[in-house]
Amino acid sequence: MSNKYGIAVLKAALLSLEKRTIQRVIDEAMACASKPDVSEFERDAITRAMQRCWRKAVMRERIATQIVVLETGSEEQATVQGAEAPKTRGNVQSEPVLVASFKAYNVYDLRQHVMSVSRRQADSLEFAMEYKSRSHGIQYKMFKLSSVAAYAAQYNEDEAEAVARAKSFGHELYFMVPLGCSLTSQKRSHANKYLVKPNQLISFDGQLLRVEPASNKNIKLVPIGEAA
Repeated sequence: MSNKYGIAVLKAALLSLEKRTIQRVIDEAMACASKPDVSEFERDAITRAMQRCWRKAVMRERIATQIVVLETGSEEQATVQGAEAPKTRGNVQSEPVLVASFKAYNVYDLRQHVMSVSRRQADSLEFAMEYKSRSHGIQYKMFKLSSVAAYAAQYNEDEAEAVARAKSFGHELYFMVPLGCSLTSQKRSHANKYLVKPNQLISFDGQLLRVEPASNKNIKLVPIGEAA
């Protein structure tokens, strides 16, 4: 099959996975899931629908990457245009929206319902969840993304053993670690934080995770299925 014909077939497939339609379905599902009167049965059905849309979004990205490979003959060019967008160092929107700016950091909204984050990216990315302060209005609490397996790998421990031990104690396998604040005597470069919201989906360490607010302005990550 010639490249020209292959590109035409892939572009037709890409058209059938229309991006706006996928995002609209996810938007509607997330809006429904966040309502207080939604039953557990309805919430599960919404979650399954979101998973199907997410798998379609992943397929769309793969097809788009393959088109770039066929058109340019360059795997590197496809990577830059696809999963490794250089502006954000994660598999996220290439043009994030600035939602808040402070002396030490900016907060950006990546405008993506599914963030795909690798372990390497998780080491450098910091996430922010907004909350309302009685005295200062909208404020942000910062977090790092991690997992039991990723933490074990960082310290050269057996991942499977660490996961089994965590399960036996009933511990969560995926988590957002709260970050503290500090005052410094030296100037530091302006940091970028990335906004996460309730019902945000994160693909990390082989799992699709849903962000849920927890007590004390913390975040709980709920596994809802395997990542595609």
